[in-house]
Amino acid sequence: TTDPTVTLVYFNVTMDGYAFRILDCPASDFMGDPYESIIKPQFRRSRWAVILYDMSKLDTYQAAVRALDEARHSGVNFLLFGNKWSHKNENASIEVDLYEAKDKAASGLGLSVESDDLSDAFHPIIGDLKTEARHTGMYSRVNNTNTPQPNYYRAANKPPIGPSSATAPRRSTPARLHPPHTRLTANPGNRSRLATTLENMRSWFRGEEPKRAVGNTSQLLVPSLYAPESKRPPPSKKGDHSADVMPVQQIELKSPSGQASAVTCLALGRERKKKPYFFLAIGTKEGQITVYRVYRTPLERDLLRRHQSFGAEYNTVSPDELSDADRTAGEAEFHIDLVGHKRAVTSLRFSPLEDFIFSTSIDKSTRFFDPDTGECLKVFADGTPALTAAFLPLNLNVIIIANTNSVLRLVNATNGGVIQKLKFDTEVRAMQFDDTSCFCFAGTKNGVIHVLEATDSSTLKFKFKQALSNRNRAAITCINYVSSTTPERNPYILVNSCDNFVSIVDCIYGEPSVLTNLTVRHRVKVAHSLLPIGSCYSGAGGGFVVSGSEDKEVYLYSLDPHNNYRLQNLAHVHQAPVLAVASNFVDTLLISGDSAGVVFLWRRLEYTEGGN
Repeated sequence: TTDPTVTLVYFNVTMDGYAFRILDCPASDFMGDPYESIIKPQFRRSRWAVILYDMSKLDTYQAAVRALDEARHSGVNFLLFGNKWSHKNENASIEVDLYEAKDKAASGLGLSVESDDLSDAFHPIIGDLKTEARHTGMYSRVNNTNTPQPNYYRAANKPPIGPSSATAPRRSTPARLHPPHTRLTANPGNRSRLATTLENMRSWFRGEEPKRAVGNTSQLLVPSLYAPESKRPPPSKKGDHSADVMPVQQIELKSPSGQASAVTCLALGRERKKKPYFFLAIGTKEGQITVYRVYRTPLERDLLRRHQSFGAEYNTVSPDELSDADRTAGEAEFHIDLVGHKRAVTSLRFSPLEDFIFSTSIDKSTRFFDPDTGECLKVFADGTPALTAAFLPLNLNVIIIANTNSVLRLVNATNGGVIQKLKFDTEVRAMQFDDTSCFCFAGTKNGVIHVLEATDSSTLKFKFKQALSNRNRAAITCINYVSSTTPERNPYILVNSCDNFVSIVDCIYGEPSVLTNLTVRHRVKVAHSLLPIGSCYSGAGGGFVVSGSEDKEVYLYSLDPHNNYRLQNLAHVHQAPVLAVASNFVDTLLISGDSAGVVFLWRRLEYTEGGN
C-alpha cells in the first residue's frame, strides 16, 4: 500500500480451504526501520512465508531480498514471488533480473514463482501442507468440523482451568498463523517430503551441527560488564544463578516538592540499530514520567553485532554517539521529562515503532508523548481513571484502555474515537497479547483471566474466562506472555496476583493458533497481598521469572525444569517494596524500582585479569 496514514494492516485469505495471513506495509522497503521489528517475528511463527515484490520496481525486489535473508535465518520455508501485474496490465517495463531473482531464491534453498495471480504462489505450499496432513493426521482446513483437530502443543498433566478442547467452540473463521514449532521442527518423524528435503539441504549447505550449550547456561543475565578478577566475591553456594549479578547504578526520583516519588511502572524502548542506547521510561505515583538513555557496554555492542537482527548495520552508529556511549557505557543518563499527568501513572508503553510513548493515569487521561522531544502530542480524556492499556497488534492505530468502570474501550489513536466497548464484571488490571497477535489475556480485580479474540483489525470478542484459583479471588496485577522455545513446551503466561503467588499458566492451542485452554503448571511464592506488584521474564539461562515484592526483595525463580523452580533473591539493596521490574531485549540488563522512588540497574559481571 502507498497510503501514508496506514501503519500496518493484515487480512486473511483462503486458498483451497487453507487460511493465509497477508501483511500490507506502507513502504517499498518493508524490511527497513521501523517496520522490520513487527514483520520479523512473523517469520518465527510461520511454517511458510511468501515474499512478494513488484517485478517493475527494483526497490521492492531489494526489500524482498532483505526479507528473504531474515526468513532464511528464522528457519521458515519461503517462496519468492515476482508480481507481473503492472507489466501485464499497465505495460510497465521489467526492472528485475529474473535469473538473478531465481538464483537468489535457490541459493537460500527456497522456491521462486512469477505471475500476475497471487494464488499461483500458494499452489506448491498447499501441496506441501496436504502431504504433511496425510502423514501426520493434522489438518488446518477451515470450515471442516469433521476432520481431526491437531494439538500442536503438549497438554500439561494438570487440571485445566478453562474449557476443555472437547467443549471449546469450533472455529468458523479462517485459521490464524501456525504457532511456533508447528513448522518443520514440530514433528521430524512425520514431515512432508518437500519440507524434509528443504531442511536437509539447508543443514548440508550450511554445514550445521546440533547446537551445544556453552558455559553456564543457567545464569540469570548475560555478562555485560568487565570487572577485575581481584574483585570477584567468594564462591557462592551451588546453584546460585545470581551470584555475579550486581547493582551498577542507582537512580532516585523526586517529586517537584522534593519528596520521594514511588515508581509505578517501567517501560523499555526497543533496540535500535543505529543508536548506541535504548530508552528507559519510568512512571511514578506523582504523575511524573522520566525518560533515560541507557548506553550499551562494549560487551553489549559486540553481542548486538553478532545478533542476526542487527549484524553489520550496527556499525553505522555515528562516531560522536559512540564517544558518548564509551563515556557512559552501561549507565542510564537523563534524557527528558514528560510533563502532563497530575496523578499516578498506571501504565506506560512505547509504540512498536517507538514514534511515541503513551501512558494512562488515575487523573482520567491517556497521553501520547514524543520520546525524543518530550512534546505531548495528544490527550484523550475519560470520565474515570484509566488502569492499564495496550496496543491492538498489527493495527497500531488502535489502543485498548481499561478503566475503573470495568469497561474496556478500543480507541482510535489518531482521533480518540471509540471503536468498541466491552463491559466486564469488575476492573481489568492487566492485559497482554499472545504471540499470534490474536488473543488477549485480561486479568481482573477478582482474579479472573478473560481471553479475548481479535476477530479483525479493530474488534475484540469474549472467548472464555476462568478464575486463576478456585479458593482465592485475589486481584491480578501483571501478566507476561512467554513464547514457546521448544516443541515440548507450551507457551505460557506469568500472572502476579494478590494472594502471594506468581502463577505459571500454560496456554493450550487446538486448531492452528486457536487458544482453547489454560492450565496452571506451577505457582511460586512471592510476598504480594496488597500493592500492584509487577514481574518480567528474562530468557537467559533457561528462563527466569523476576518479580517485585512487598518485603523489599527482587524474587527470582528459574523456569528451567532441571532447577525445580528454585527461589533466589538479588542482593538486598531496596529499602521499600519493589513494585516494578523489567529486562531488556538481549537479557543483559535488569531494572527494579520501589515505592521510595529508587531504581536500580543490575548487570552480570565478567571477571578478567586486569579487567576494569
